[in-house]
Amino acid sequence: MKNRKQRKREKNEESVGTAQPSRIIVYCCERSAFRAVESLLTDVKYNGVEFVKVECTGRIGVHDILKRLEDGAYSVVVAGCPPGSCQHSDGSSRAERNVAIAVKELSDAMLDGYRVRMCFVSSVDTKKMVDIIEEEMKHDSGRA
Repeated sequence: MKNRKQRKREKNEESVGTAQPSRIIVYCCERSAFRAVESLLTDVKYNGVEFVKVECTGRIGVHDILKRLEDGAYSVVVAGCPPGSCQHSDGSSRAERNVAIAVKELSDAMLDGYRVRMCFVSSVDTKKMVDIIEEEMKHDSGRA
């Protein structure tokens, strides 16, 4: 049975992607990064990518990141608002701290910490998101 916090988190997340298992998970702030990737959602080139629209990336916990890797994702990207532009005041800062903790936990366990990354993307920065996703796809194809 899910606790109240888990149900609330699921309510605030909206996954967009393919029905096939996703190798790359991209948590996107609904006000910045998700707007930058909206045009990519129907592109078959990104079928192995699951875009998860969240109200604020600051709500993505270390457990959420590690759980996605445990469930088989190759990498997790947290794409938040650029510093100083978060509508939730410090959401991107919290997300950055959580990503750093996840990377450290992976490294401490002698796993690949580079499989988790944080980036800051404005709503009009589609090219930056494409570059980040394609870089992750390149790393993933080398592992497959």
